[in-house]
Amino acid sequence: MKTFYTDKSWIKHELEKLDVTVGYDENYYGDDEFFHSDLVKIDIMPHRHYEFLHELDLKREYLENEYEEDDYYYEDWLEEQKKWKKICEDNYVFGLDFFEHSSISFSLVEKRIDLGYYERDRSRNVGYIVVEKWNLSYSEAMKIAEETLDDYNNYINWRLTYYNIRDNEKDECYDSCHGFYQQKDAEAECINTIEWYLKNQWIEFTKVELE
Repeated sequence: MKTFYTDKSWIKHELEKLDVTVGYDENYYGDDEFFHSDLVKIDIMPHRHYEFLHELDLKREYLENEYEEDDYYYEDWLEEQKKWKKICEDNYVFGLDFFEHSSISFSLVEKRIDLGYYERDRSRNVGYIVVEKWNLSYSEAMKIAEETLDDYNNYINWRLTYYNIRDNEKDECYDSCHGFYQQKDAEAECINTIEWYLKNQWIEFTKVELE
């Protein structure tokens, strides 16, 4: 990947001193924790093959069934109902579908479309993603939920990205970082590092680009 910077005269230069790579992170083995906003929680019912996030500690049997006062588990059911009511009061709640066909992914129930033949590969209503209301509108919360799911889908499929910057003059690694959920985030952080490099080299610029 080539690096270019634009000087204050709007002239574009190739930065040949650096060798930049942005790509699939083969060194990622799925041992790291999934990091996301404190405003967001993901809760997915147990799966026989995978371990997914269960951040709300929901007991689905108490949410999907009714219990009478003389039932043995009535008090447990009542507590779970109270907890769920509080979650719904404080958050925007979006149901989740699960798709498994060569790769795995979650999507919002609200955005569900007919998959035709591949509908057999989808499990419906397998969990929730909740976004704290704070000062967000419903549409803003949905966008956050979709972006978080996009990151999470990359995480559970090991589709993570890294960048590496090599200083050709010194023949050594200048900087490297792994574990980005999106390539655009890896590229943005890579550009920030290159900008720092240019400042330290007293090279004036107005923009840095990767091509």
